[in-house]
Amino acid sequence: MLRVQNKTQRWLQVYTDNEKGITMWTKTDVSQRFIEWPKFLLKEISAVDKNPSFELDIKTSPDESSKTIKKIEATDCFEVLEIRGEWMHIKTNFKVECNESKKVIKSGWIKWKLNNKLAISYSLMA
Repeated sequence: MLRVQNKTQRWLQVYTDNEKGITMWTKTDVSQRFIEWPKFLLKEISAVDKNPSFELDIKTSPDESSKTIKKIEATDCFEVLEIRGEWMHIKTNFKVECNESKKVIKSGWIKWKLNNKLAISYSLMA
């Protein structure tokens, strides 16, 4: 699995160092399947949790000025409900055994991307 920055008909610009934002180009072939981030996060993962590099607020709506519910904690684990641009609608995940949070989130919004960096961590479906 590769994180793609840009895509042309025959080439993919992939990250070789996520922290530093270093990329290289690789030629596409028929064995590769490209999925855009919003669809990948909504359909291909089982859980979202805290990326230790970022402090994210859980908001009541997908807007920086909306009310903060709480900060994401290391014990939180979420299910993705919807993607709107750089915002992700989430709720506490009870489908997989990953949640140890003391505060259940029935509905909240977080930024999944900040300054072109992935601001969350995720688990792939088994």
